[in-house]
Amino acid sequence: MKKTTLISLLILFVLMVACSTTKNAADSSVSAEDLSTPVTLEDRLRQKSGVFFFGTEVRIRGGDQSFFGDSEPLFIINGQAITGGYSAAQSMVNAVEIRSITVLKNPSDLAMYGVRGANGVIKIKLKNSKG
Repeated sequence: MKKTTLISLLILFVLMVACSTTKNAADSSVSAEDLSTPVTLEDRLRQKSGVFFFGTEVRIRGGDQSFFGDSEPLFIINGQAITGGYSAAQSMVNAVEIRSITVLKNPSDLAMYGVRGANGVIKIKLKNSKG
């Protein structure tokens, strides 16, 4: 019985040391997010799932991808739909001022945007916006 108690205490000690070492290492390390601070709208969009670039245009996976029409998603900045696609959004938005980016791909989410949202919708909220 003494042997099992000693082994149990030894295992408990090893676990405590391992946990405290891992916690201290995590506290003192710099996160990857701090090192790769996005500086452009393109950087922020590339971090979003399902968003990719085709030349200078943005595409959303699952979008219409039309051969004849425009395949860029609809950009909405602070609730306002903009024309001109990614290039217009890029000229209007400073990446540092972005509060959040939401990418809408599901048909149920896109229904309220009608034909304009057929290629997906990228909603950008800026820090200085109200609401």
